[in-house]
Amino acid sequence: MRTTQQIIDALKKRYMQWMEDAHSRDNNSALEPSFPVPQEPSKTKRYLKTPEQLDRLIAYYEDRGAMPHELFFVPESWLYDKILDQLTEDDVVVDMGAGDLRLSLLMAEKVQKVYAVEINHEIISYALDEIGYDLPINLDVIVANMMEYEIPSDVTTIVLLVKNVTRDLPDDWGNYRVLRASPDGESVIGKLSYDKILHKLRDYT
Repeated sequence: MRTTQQIIDALKKRYMQWMEDAHSRDNNSALEPSFPVPQEPSKTKRYLKTPEQLDRLIAYYEDRGAMPHELFFVPESWLYDKILDQLTEDDVVVDMGAGDLRLSLLMAEKVQKVYAVEINHEIISYALDEIGYDLPINLDVIVANMMEYEIPSDVTTIVLLVKNVTRDLPDDWGNYRVLRASPDGESVIGKLSYDKILHKLRDYT
């Protein structure tokens, strides 16, 4: 069994390949990557999208209430330690906008349970493909719009490192401790009441 750090290192490599392919084009066909993908030839072809497939992809996210800019995953790894420092073994965490599950894996080592919520099913697909049978038993992965996700009753803390959220946070989040990235992405707003978090977010705008 691989260590968590070994899995995260593999996910980092996969992510860099994923990003490199985001800027690539196949000049000899109508196909283009709809999102960055691994370089292995056996896998690359299935990620290329025709215009019709791209329309279907866009409709998929629109039907689930997502805005286009909310689909991009940027791993704010410089904030991971700050989040982990504020969690205990008694916490049950929802990782909103979990991306490729790097932070979720780290939190699963420390807390009682993690629910990882991510709307981009293609990111989740490559992450789970990489993690395989090393997925922790206390990490549940959910493909859903975090703004509409019904938070389980055992949750104590919401973690949100998606800094490009421009909508109001759901009202029911006010029942939980919320740890989230500041809009400039440089710090964590944590251990504050929900009203104070909203007030502090407004200070950045």
